[in-house]
Amino acid sequence: MIFAVVYSPGPAWIEGKSIEDQPLENHVQYLMQLYRRRVLLMGGPFLDDAGGLVVIEAQTVAEAERFIRDDPANAVGTLTARLHPWHIAFARNLGRRLRGRPSCDRIAEDDGASSAI
Repeated sequence: MIFAVVYSPGPAWIEGKSIEDQPLENHVQYLMQLYRRRVLLMGGPFLDDAGGLVVIEAQTVAEAERFIRDDPANAVGTLTARLHPWHIAFARNLGRRLRGRPSCDRIAEDDGASSAI
């Protein structure tokens, strides 16, 4: 299953500081571990300092919830995470990588040759 995780500033967010100036080093390291394990498909901060978005793959909702619970930024309250099961309907240059996954079986892809999957 594919999940979107929407991060927003949490109770420990330092007001007046940009996302780059928040204490998020452990969060970034954690996400890099998930990325290397191919759990994290994509992600990054919003440019308006309102948080960020990551897309993860997990077998169950409980597994996805565990990834969020174990995120250091969520645990200490710098960020608050909201988990959403997600069906990807459109993807540019991602369709081939995601094709065959149950929540991505009908991706409309446009990478020069449009096709509906």
